[in-house]
Amino acid sequence: MWRYPVIPNRLAHEASPYLRQHANNPVDWHPWSAGSLARARLEDRPIFLSVGYSACHWCHVMEHESFENTEIALVLNTHFVSIKVDREERPDVDHLYMTALLLLNRGQGGWPMSVFLTPDMRPFYAGTYFPPTDRDGHTGFIRLVTTLGEWWRTRRADIEQQANDLATAVRQRLLPDLVPPRKTAAAFPETRLLEAAAANLKKTNDPVHGGFGSAPKFPHPMDLRLLFRLSDRFADRSLSAMAVHSLRMMARGGIHDHLGGGFARYSTDNQWLVPHFEKMLYDNGLLAMAYLEGWQVSGDASLRQAALGIFNWLSREMTHPQGGLYSALDADSEGVEGKYYVWALTEIREVLGIEAGDRFARVYGCHEYGNWEGANIPNLPRPLADAARREGMDEITLLAEMDKCRSLLLARRETRVRPGLDDKVLASWNALAVGSLAMGARVLGLPDLAEKAVAAAHFVLTHMRGEGGRLFRAWSAHSGPRLLAYLEDHACWIDALVELFQTTGDSRWVDEALELSEAMRYFFLDGTSGVFFSTGSDHEALLCRSIDSQDAATPSGNGAAALGLARLAEVTGRNDLRELALGVVNWHETWMDQHPLASGQMLLALDWLSGPVESCVITGHSPPGPGRLFLPRGLVVMYPPQPNPHPVSLLEGKPSTSESEPMLFHCLGKSCADPVVGAKAVAVWLAERIIRQGNQA
Repeated sequence: MWRYPVIPNRLAHEASPYLRQHANNPVDWHPWSAGSLARARLEDRPIFLSVGYSACHWCHVMEHESFENTEIALVLNTHFVSIKVDREERPDVDHLYMTALLLLNRGQGGWPMSVFLTPDMRPFYAGTYFPPTDRDGHTGFIRLVTTLGEWWRTRRADIEQQANDLATAVRQRLLPDLVPPRKTAAAFPETRLLEAAAANLKKTNDPVHGGFGSAPKFPHPMDLRLLFRLSDRFADRSLSAMAVHSLRMMARGGIHDHLGGGFARYSTDNQWLVPHFEKMLYDNGLLAMAYLEGWQVSGDASLRQAALGIFNWLSREMTHPQGGLYSALDADSEGVEGKYYVWALTEIREVLGIEAGDRFARVYGCHEYGNWEGANIPNLPRPLADAARREGMDEITLLAEMDKCRSLLLARRETRVRPGLDDKVLASWNALAVGSLAMGARVLGLPDLAEKAVAAAHFVLTHMRGEGGRLFRAWSAHSGPRLLAYLEDHACWIDALVELFQTTGDSRWVDEALELSEAMRYFFLDGTSGVFFSTGSDHEALLCRSIDSQDAATPSGNGAAALGLARLAEVTGRNDLRELALGVVNWHETWMDQHPLASGQMLLALDWLSGPVESCVITGHSPPGPGRLFLPRGLVVMYPPQPNPHPVSLLEGKPSTSESEPMLFHCLGKSCADPVVGAKAVAVWLAERIIRQGNQA
């Protein structure tokens, strides 16, 4: 058979690592651009749109099976304009056509996403992964593209009708009637929505293995954090116990990288044993916050350790020299999913010696024949305390030995071929990680985490800005900043900057958050309904603008906006920001009622706005840190002496100089107690409050 010569296609010079992965395919790929879309219109050819991301295992499989296949490439190049999109760079394109896929496919979606469009971008057929030829009842990709190419010529009217109907359905789904909320900004939805959310989370909770629902299982960090707040609001400790149990089981499972720290994206089984091995920045930023709060409410040191593991992984593998944070590590290495992370028992013994190796294997569930496809994914089938009893050791001694074993195995693992690194810097994902680093610095008393958070914030807010301060979505060494930022980028950064302010007491982060809130209002707000569009008024026009209400692996744009604005309002005393947040939450009242399990971030905003909000400001030089102090609806601000102080509203009347003693200022709603003066008195107040808080799981 004649074969295409291996000549790099148009994707060779793209900034996205995912697009560049396809540069040597015989498919005549185009990036998503005005020129590519114009070509489809000019030549009156349908578009084959393939959407994925660099760490996606099945994206790699479909590339190898179909996009490297010259027979399939010939059909695509003859009948279609083929466009490849990195979903992480273009969440608007991804969300638009994923909606079409979900409508066509009875709610089932995923990546790679394969969508066929008319030249004017209306979808008419969609799916996910296709095998190259017919297999196990699934249509082969070669037959699909051949058939659709023929139908474009012979059944054009049918395709046009399908495209019209589907485009109308997509618009109705993404852009509901933008009517004003039923309630004024002075009111807010009843807390019955929070009660309903608690009931739904209880119903879907897995009481044995933790988490929600059945396989595949995702971590749901927003819902876990919501449970801690609902537990406090309704004095129901079973809710916080559910969250802590889920965190413990995930930390014990194979979804957790026990050697290098951090978590994979999701588990393919109920027990959290077998992940898809890609490790994403956003998951780990969100999970670090959940683990920190889990430690605060439970006192379980294993949860603290899981958060520290995430931070160590971020520092070791995911940080640009100038501070920005990379996006993801691939699931595959050397073309094999999980190869970097799994072990043969013989190699464990080779690295650790037979005695220590066999003990590690017993503790971490490794066997001669493997626990997954003939290899071993390290996991903790039982808690370390139980393992210590079975080994006839005390827990501290076993923990020290396992720490040494993990270090030795990590060193060996680092000699292997590494998974691919997606080294682009994404604004919203960096915000999620910065928020967790800032929280970790404050809660754990680790100043180096604050330094990392500040460096990443400085990188994004300096290197990813355009004229007039407009934020960009992405940055890479190949291109610098590119793509206008979306709602989620602005919203997540507002909340992250509030976290950074709490840790540093530096009001410049509040100023940055206020600037982003103004940009968010200007570019994204719908003046009629009071909610935010996902794309800005200056973005490229697609089939329609959308309202992002639904949590996925990351918080919904409107949920993140509502919570960030509400917290920023508390810091600044700006009631207009609070009213803006209330407007967003009010508009989503029906959505939260109908979709509580997809509304975790919006429900967090509702919980905050329902109050009462608590604040604790700790001033002075080297004061005690908050440690396990958990304020479900509150701010804990460390306010050390500042070189050029210009206090925001929350800090007014709270002195912090190099000469002043540490002081603690506590308020609940509008009621403030007398300040606590002196380092010892502050430490006693914190200790007593944590004792009253108790261990909730």
